[in-house]
Amino acid sequence: MENNSLSKSENLSEATATAYTTSSLLSTNGCIPPELWNDSLSGVALTVCPPNDPQAEKLRSILSNILSVLIAIIMVGIGCAVEFKLVIKHFKKPIGIVLGAVCQFVIMPLLGYAWAKIFVMEAPETLSLLLVGSCPGGTMSNIVAYWIGGDMELSSTMTTVSVVLSLGTLPLLLFIYSKVVSHSGLSVPFSTLGLTITLIVVPLSIGTFLRYKFPKAAIRILKVMSVLGIVALIIVAAFSIYLFHGYWSFETGQIVTSVLYPLCGMVLGYALTSAVALLSSSWTLSHAERRTVSVETGIQNSQLAMAIVQMSGWSLEITGRVMVFPMMYAISQLCWSVVYVMFYHFISFAIHGKCPRHPGKRITAAGDPSTKEKTNDMVNPAFDQIE
Repeated sequence: MENNSLSKSENLSEATATAYTTSSLLSTNGCIPPELWNDSLSGVALTVCPPNDPQAEKLRSILSNILSVLIAIIMVGIGCAVEFKLVIKHFKKPIGIVLGAVCQFVIMPLLGYAWAKIFVMEAPETLSLLLVGSCPGGTMSNIVAYWIGGDMELSSTMTTVSVVLSLGTLPLLLFIYSKVVSHSGLSVPFSTLGLTITLIVVPLSIGTFLRYKFPKAAIRILKVMSVLGIVALIIVAAFSIYLFHGYWSFETGQIVTSVLYPLCGMVLGYALTSAVALLSSSWTLSHAERRTVSVETGIQNSQLAMAIVQMSGWSLEITGRVMVFPMMYAISQLCWSVVYVMFYHFISFAIHGKCPRHPGKRITAAGDPSTKEKTNDMVNPAFDQIE
């Protein structure tokens, strides 16, 4: 009897030690190295690290550097589009900025959490949704706002504000929602967020300084950065497909979520701004401003999410599984943006008998086109010549 009790106690201690070791290993890189895999772990559902591939690690390093350059390019571009007078103007009537922040940092993360729960996603896929939902707005929203007759001043201001706020909200939201995946042993890469924040702050400050001191040069730089950003994104996509395609698994939940997530963000952004107008006339936004909040909500900075994933230090398998959703979201939001622009022009043609000749070109804070305040050359100059 004593021998049986002793044997059970030893087995229990061994199982406890194994569980502790497993948790420790998982929390560092999301998998168990092959040299530590043994029969005692055979009943545990774990991911085994593939053997180190020097070529794959070299490509991964190159991809990380390209992503860093891509984020820097994007942030310099955002900084070059900042016009302090326009930012101050919208802060005097901040309802659009406030509603945009609520949509960006409350509704979108909650949507990501809801989609993960609905489709019962595993930890890597859940974390990828939370990363995308917690990121600030993407620069593509400025382009889309232009073509749907949005308020370009508000679009530029919201993009800048969301990027600045993300310096605090991104770590906070990931900390809050990381409880969802903590049981799996897959840790949120908080250690890499410091580097990511640096990639945001420094280029953004440089772009803002250039806009303030050399406005005409900043406009030219913004045009160049827009082209370089597209080229870098294509290179990132090509490298990611080559490096991680063997680890990708496109499940029904991921596909449905990637298709509906941006659309839900756009719809809820417009719905919220329309709903608050019923509460108070002082909270009323013009339809141009509502469309702007809509696209700023649905279009996320998926490049930033990919950069965080790539610099996380996870195994290639875990990185590949987490990386796939930001790429799917980027494609989906591009498709929905095209649909949004086409729908806007179709409705404009149906109502007025013609498509808008200069979408988003003449706007005011109140949305009244009669005052003809031209702002496009200041806020979104990538489409216009310097005057």
